[in-house]
Amino acid sequence: MSAEDFLLEAAAEDGVSVGREDDQLVVRCTDHTEERIDTEVVHDLAHEHGMIVERTVSDFDAGAVDVVIPIHRGEADGE
Repeated sequence: MSAEDFLLEAAAEDGVSVGREDDQLVVRCTDHTEERIDTEVVHDLAHEHGMIVERTVSDFDAGAVDVVIPIHRGEADGE
């Protein structure tokens, strides 16, 4: 499974957008359920694809949580 597969699956989830910054994937969660943002689906997908979450970053002004996952060269291209 590649980083591209992970990004496609994550992007299909409600309240989730995906992107890349340098050598990392950034998955933004904005789905507010019961006054909180749950990132479990992103963590589960990362685990299924053999990826490790490096950190999560809360952006209070945007009402979002970013899940940051490092990628290795070639991984983003499915190599």
